[in-house]
Amino acid sequence: IHGKEYVDGGVIDNSPVLPLLDSGYKKIIVVHLQENNEEEQAKWEKSLKGQSYPNVTFYHVYPSEPITFFDTYLINKVLTLGRMGLGYEDAQNQLKELSL
Repeated sequence: IHGKEYVDGGVIDNSPVLPLLDSGYKKIIVVHLQENNEEEQAKWEKSLKGQSYPNVTFYHVYPSEPITFFDTYLINKVLTLGRMGLGYEDAQNQLKELSL
């Protein structure tokens, strides 16, 4: 745009938690868009930029159903509401025993 290149934030920082860490948050919920696998773990570790946060607890929510690469680019009210519902249910199920 006007000679400047822009990139989706997910390319650079898939889980942008650093602003939360910089603000002093000690409990952070990370909602992933891919299942818990090596590739997703590598993206997560890249988001931490090689730093360790021993006094911070990260709570991870992973989708219970596959979300394909192309699904994230489709802008459709029905699909979007379905993904939001899935995320809500997954968060409820995966975080239900926490007392945040």
